[in-house]
Amino acid sequence: MDLTSIICKRKGRCKGGLSGFPPKALWTLAGINILPLTPLGVSQAGRLGEALRDVHFDVIYTSSSGSARQTAELVRGLQSADIIACDELQEIDMGQGRLYSGGNKGE
Repeated sequence: MDLTSIICKRKGRCKGGLSGFPPKALWTLAGINILPLTPLGVSQAGRLGEALRDVHFDVIYTSSSGSARQTAELVRGLQSADIIACDELQEIDMGQGRLYSGGNKGE
């Protein structure tokens, strides 16, 4: 009997993450991400692809965000698996981004 395996992975670090904000930044809530991966994010996705190089993928499902699709492409590597972008896997749209700083996220 064939078994189906599902591997879930969050996208790599993308531009607009905490690294671009002031030192006291704790968290940001932002809208749907259309930004590309940072060099760190590319490295993260590449390392995951290398770790999974012996795993055969029939198909890769990803959200339609730019960084998630880029992560999927890097993880796929040289495999011929189709990458299917699904709006249903899109992160929650929190609107235009808000920077929370200090000791209280509600500030």
